[in-house]
Amino acid sequence: MANDKSDDFVPEIVDEQDDEYTFKLRDDVFVAVRFASEKKLRFQMWRKMVMLPADEGNIFTQSFRDRLVAQARDGFNEPDKPDNVPHIAEDVGKLATVLGHRGDGGKSMQEKLAEQEGSSITERLITVAEEGATLFCTPEQVPHAVCKKPDHREILLVESREFRVWLRGEYRRKERERLEDIARAERERTLDVMGAMAPKDLTDAPLEVRRPPVIPPASFATAMEEIKATAMLEGLVEEVHLRVAGHDGKVYVDLCNEKWEAVEISTEGWKIMPSDEVPVKFVRSNAMRELPHPRAGGSVEELRQMLTLPEENSEESWSLILAWVMQALTPCEGDYPILVLLGGHGTAKSTHTEMLRELVDPAVVEHERTYHEVRQVYIDVTTSRLLALDNVSQLPDWLSDILCRVSSGGGFKTRTLFTNRDQEIFKGKRPIIMNGISEVVKNSDILDRSLLVDLPPIPSNRRKYDKVLWAEFNEHRPGILGALFAAIAAGLAGEENVVLEDEHKSRLIDFDRWAVATEAALGIEPGIYVKARKFSRESASETASKPSPCGAPSTISQTITTRTRRGWGP
Repeated sequence: MANDKSDDFVPEIVDEQDDEYTFKLRDDVFVAVRFASEKKLRFQMWRKMVMLPADEGNIFTQSFRDRLVAQARDGFNEPDKPDNVPHIAEDVGKLATVLGHRGDGGKSMQEKLAEQEGSSITERLITVAEEGATLFCTPEQVPHAVCKKPDHREILLVESREFRVWLRGEYRRKERERLEDIARAERERTLDVMGAMAPKDLTDAPLEVRRPPVIPPASFATAMEEIKATAMLEGLVEEVHLRVAGHDGKVYVDLCNEKWEAVEISTEGWKIMPSDEVPVKFVRSNAMRELPHPRAGGSVEELRQMLTLPEENSEESWSLILAWVMQALTPCEGDYPILVLLGGHGTAKSTHTEMLRELVDPAVVEHERTYHEVRQVYIDVTTSRLLALDNVSQLPDWLSDILCRVSSGGGFKTRTLFTNRDQEIFKGKRPIIMNGISEVVKNSDILDRSLLVDLPPIPSNRRKYDKVLWAEFNEHRPGILGALFAAIAAGLAGEENVVLEDEHKSRLIDFDRWAVATEAALGIEPGIYVKARKFSRESASETASKPSPCGAPSTISQTITTRTRRGWGP
């Protein structure tokens, strides 16, 4: 931990990337610094759950440092409350000192972020982007590019590392072609000059091609700003999607493979489409993993055999799980459901969570233990189709509220600097899955959106080695996906014909109708889902309205089991 004494404290680098440094100051303040222009850096500060809009300026001028300090005090403090950032003025000054200090290489961090600009290279970079990509922006004015590859296309965020790598790669390829042409012309000129005196092996000798010039950081940064401006000022305005999208009455699921293929699902069935035929624009993050090619002829029963469901209400629990998976794989007009798997030790609730995620949105990190600030939730919302929380003991009120907003697409917003009306808006509506031992969710708002499923302990004779279990799952996963996509096709054909009775209309009415529309195609007996939802809602309502009395069920899991014995049993 950095020393808090004024004389000894030095801002600490906690994260270092190619184009950005992140520093930790005192009073739990963090600052991300990146290049903006030749004389300006871009600064973004955050503290706990408060993230300030980024600002650009010259950190070595007192006026800009004063501006950063004023923004921090205005954003991190509450009226008539003690100052939460008493060291901010001194720490910003020390940050300027760190950025201006020349290290062993003779360059300061400021100089490393902003190298000497090369205008000719800048122009070539811009030309490469305009010729090799179609630039556009989202309704939130976020620039993107449809980038050409030899056998497919990719949709990349212009400010992402992937786009920068693509741009550098295309620049090198174009430069190499240009330098090869120069080398070839020079050889031809040599042959013309030497005539009959030219060595016989000169024609067949490998070309000596110079290495493409190194791109100065300032040149690259300037080109990036021009590319972003072109996307925002001249490009079309189009939506982008993570993993799942709807278009013209059809559903599209991004397989996230190297060819950027997607599955198209219509009332007639499903098929795999090449990237250049997909009518929606999918984006990806490095947190996402590939889904396998679905296989026709599979069955969801293959999944059921790998899950452990309670004997007394297995059909109802199974219907809730399947309904959640079906909605997670499709766009939702209303709120997304939150699947809550409850069980003690030895119920494989984490494994169940991972398996369901592997069918919807495989990720590098399968799940989070919990979140500690809004920024963490926002990162997952913008990089993943699905939010998954593992072994949750209890949700704090602020996180419960945030998850409700995520399930309904409430989004996040902050005021844009130096404006009275403009706001920076971050939005995303996501399905959610979590697991815990008991009483994971208590607030009525999140309980209204939750599907509560109780998992029993796994009998000893059903336990499998992880390697065997996951090999079996991965073997059946293509067939399971094919069955799910076929059920989605059936749901698209029949959803408009579903009419819910008033007593079965809940806060998740759009989800409820979708679940009923797909249950027959999934092999669920008609009426099972409606019954399951009814008792799940009543159990949630009881949990939210009163504490458990002595001797009564003390957890949501036990409450569901009690109701099962009263009304769900055979």
